[in-house]
Amino acid sequence: MDSLLSIVIPAYNIEKYIGRCLDSLINQTYSNLEIIIVDDGSTDDTSNISDEYAKKYKNIKVIHKHNEGVSIARLIGMKRSEGDYVGFVDGDDVVDNDMFELLMNNANEYKADISHCGYIMDFPDGHSDKYYGTGKRIVQNNEQGLTDLLRGKFIEPGLCNKIYKKSLIDEFIINKNMDYSIKNLEDLLVNYFLFKNSQISIYEDVCKYHYILRKSSAAIGTSINKYTDPIKVYNIIMNFENNKILCEIIYQRYIYNLINNIFQKEYPDTSMNSKILLKKEIKEFKKNHLSFKMTVMSIGICYFTPMYNLVRLLYNTITKIDKKYDV
Repeated sequence: MDSLLSIVIPAYNIEKYIGRCLDSLINQTYSNLEIIIVDDGSTDDTSNISDEYAKKYKNIKVIHKHNEGVSIARLIGMKRSEGDYVGFVDGDDVVDNDMFELLMNNANEYKADISHCGYIMDFPDGHSDKYYGTGKRIVQNNEQGLTDLLRGKFIEPGLCNKIYKKSLIDEFIINKNMDYSIKNLEDLLVNYFLFKNSQISIYEDVCKYHYILRKSSAAIGTSINKYTDPIKVYNIIMNFENNKILCEIIYQRYIYNLINNIFQKEYPDTSMNSKILLKKEIKEFKKNHLSFKMTVMSIGICYFTPMYNLVRLLYNTITKIDKKYDV
């Protein structure tokens, strides 16, 4: 019999979407699934819809709890999972019906701790962006997996396009390294700890997971966590990591995030999160840790701010990169 795969679904006030998500899991070509819905204190009909599905399908379990956020919801689902592998799906997204068959087949073929694939971002107007769909298959050892993850140029940081051997999940829970107060980019931090303990990962760049973008999606949120949490994540990783190459990779992303926060008009410039303090932090960077491009950007934002802002605005206008998540 095929190995059991547990799928953890954090769900909060998604009554319009949870049924569509569950249908995409019920129709998977990989049938040995345990589906765990963690209802995170929903106040709409999400709880009732989840319970109805659980009554109809024996492999669906529902956990009802008070609202604590997506990270705690996932943690509870992990603790309750019984599969040989564990995956995650957000309750307002969908997956292609052969996604988990692909991931499990690759995991078994390569005896991998982590098996992952690409994904598609679906916009409300009907168009989609693929990440990335090249068809490449890459076997990653521990260092290569971490390098690809932290660079973020090919391997995306999300949890939902990956499955993990249960032993990795159990170790993650026991080690208690995660900061569960983080609400933005928490998936990168979780993945860092999981990839850190993996020996072999297999990545097949076919787009099977559908991230459904909507107005309340995290990708387009405007809360303070959008700006401050990534800084926390990068600091945690830098303090935890002792590999020089990996530290330099994450340091580049850390500095870029500081630059981006200074550039953003809506950044919450309080006494605790002052742009002056951010500039001071950038000025203290170690030049040998930054690429030429990042060095130029750092000098520009710190010493020639008006000129930097003008150039950045022109770039954004031409490339429309700042409109990427407009819905």
